This record gives sequence, structure tokens and C-alpha cells, in this order.
Amino acid sequence: MKNYLQIHVVRMMKVFAFLFLFQCMSTGLLLAIEVEMQVKSIEEVKVQIPLEGVTVKEAFSKIEEVSEFNFVYLNKEIKNLPELFIAQSNQSIYNLLVKISNQTGLDFKQVNQNIHVQKSKRNRNHQKVVVSELFIEISGRVTDDQGLPLPGVTIIIEGTSVGTVTDFDGNYTLDAEEGNVLVYSFVGFESQRRTVGNSNVIDIQMIQDASSLEEVVVTAFGIKKFQDGTLAKDDD
Repeated sequence: MKNYLQIHVVRMMKVFAFLFLFQCMSTGLLLAIEVEMQVKSIEEVKVQIPLEGVTVKEAFSKIEEVSEFNFVYLNKEIKNLPELFIAQSNQSIYNLLVKISNQTGLDFKQVNQNIHVQKSKRNRNHQKVVVSELFIEISGRVTDDQGLPLPGVTIIIEGTSVGTVTDFDGNYTLDAEEGNVLVYSFVGFESQRRTVGNSNVIDIQMIQDASSLEEVVVTAFGIKKFQDGTLAKDDD
């Protein structure tokens, strides 16, 4: 009986997987395309705002209002810094940050749409504005526990909305930076997490989610599982 149930459950899981396949692929691809189109370099985006007699925090707010960038910082990093005096002009955010850096001793680093801020540990005359992180093109293949390719698996960089999905052969490519954590998700399987290191090839074998399997058995066959582990047919 147990083998019979498992065979039917596996068949049902495959049917459910293919029903969600196109939805997963379209959603993931649109997400990846949208994010790629939105991310611009701070050298490309120009702003025209006056920053005369304002605090650093106020300056960050003004830049966020006229751009799609967000500043990430700790309050202690910008505490007790002098007010800014930068005349209004049509300039790139990069050039504007260079001027802020010269007046405050802050370093800036762009990572996608976030601009990370920290106090510089170097000479005041040698401040740093990093335009973007170096990304590695990660590629690989995702399979199930039997080694068969899994199309439609969602792969997301943890803590971001950047991601992609596997194709019909289970293959994928994704730009990430060293230290990023990739999260692999698919209906009926346990999520997998991998940290990007020196290798640019990451192959994943997904494992069926036992709790999800039990859920399908209960739903599809009207089976109730009691606390002692026994099964009984649901007459309803």
C-alpha cells in the first residue's frame, strides 16, 4: 500500500511541477530582466540639487528623492560630520559623492541600487567612491534526486530581488559577487543554499520535501495521519 501511494504521489508531484513550470519561468525571467534594466551606474545618473548648509543625512535623502538609489549606513558613521556646501550643478551622482567624500571623509560603494557608506580608514585626501562590485558569472545545472534536470527552478541572490530560473535542461546563469548566497527553490523540494566562492560553476541536486509529500498524500487520497504514526482512511 505504501509503495502504491508513493508511486501515485510522485506522479502527481510531476503534474503539479509542470503546471507551475511556465508560471515560474515567466515570473522569474521578467524579474531578472526588470532588475537588469533598472540598475544603472552612479556615473550614468545625473542630478541637479543644491547641497549648501545641509547635513549628510539630508543630502542622502535629497539624492534618494531624485534617483532610484538608496543609501545604506549606520548612524554612527555619519554622526558629528560637518555640514555640506556644494553648489547646485548638473552632475553625475559619482561626481557629487566625490565632493561629499572630500568634505566628510566618507567612502561610498555602489552595489546594484544601494550605495553603502562608511568612514574612510585612509588619508583624508584619498577618499574612495567605488562604482560597482565585480560580478562573477555563475552557471550550473539543477537536477532532482534521481539526476533528472529540473526546469523552472527559481534562483535568487539572498537578500535581493536579483534572480533567474533554470531552462528546460535545468541549466542557468546568474551574475553574482563572491560571498553572495544563492537560494534555489522549487515546488515540492527543499530549498538549497550555496555561497559563491572562487568557482563559477555551481551544480545543485534538489531533495524532495518530505513534509510536502505527506501533505499531497493527505489531500489526494483522504488519508489521516495520527500522532502515533498510523494511517487511516478518511470516510468523509
